[in-house]
Formats: sequence, structure tokens, C-alpha cells
Amino acid sequence: MRKIYGIWFVRRMLPILALETAVIGAVALFMQGFIKYGHLINNTLYRWSHHPVSNMGSFWLEAFMHTELVMKALLAATVVVLGLLARDAFRTVRRMGGNFLATRRVTY
Repeated sequence: MRKIYGIWFVRRMLPILALETAVIGAVALFMQGFIKYGHLINNTLYRWSHHPVSNMGSFWLEAFMHTELVMKALLAATVVVLGLLARDAFRTVRRMGGNFLATRRVTY
């Protein structure tokens, strides 16, 4: 039965998950040209060490509001694709009965 589940996963879910992962990777590579991740991490760590953690939300909101429109669109696309990826992953786990090695029958 595990073989059937494996075939189902490879044929049905793997292409969707691979496509969504590729889109996230492409968006991250494109964003790399606009965002200097080292500076972002350093600024975040500085803010975190000198201000309360509760102010991190305002820091991220200010940083987001001062970015270009292209970056806002790419970030929105990333959030949407991550949501789809999470939905598909949870759907796969639920259809497999919560256990990928289970021998129970998958019901649709």
C-alpha cells in the first residue's frame, strides 16, 4: 500500500509542491537584487537588542512602507505562494491520514 501512496504523491502532489517551491525560489532570487539581506539582518538585530521585542512589528511595518512598489508586490506574491504551499502540504498530510507510512486507505 505504501507503494501506491508513493506513486500517488509523486504523480499528484509532488509537481504542485515543486512548482510552488520553484516560484518562491525565483522570487527570492529576484528580490536579492533589491534587498541587501545582510543589512536587513543587522538592522533587525540592532533594533532587537536596543528596543523591546514588542516594537519589532512597527519596525517591520516601517521597513515595508518605505520599500518600492516592486518589492511590495514580490512580498505579496511570496506570501500567497507560501500560503498555497502550506495548504497543499497540510492537504497531503491529511489525505495520508497524518502518517506517511500508514497502510490505511486514502479516502477522497
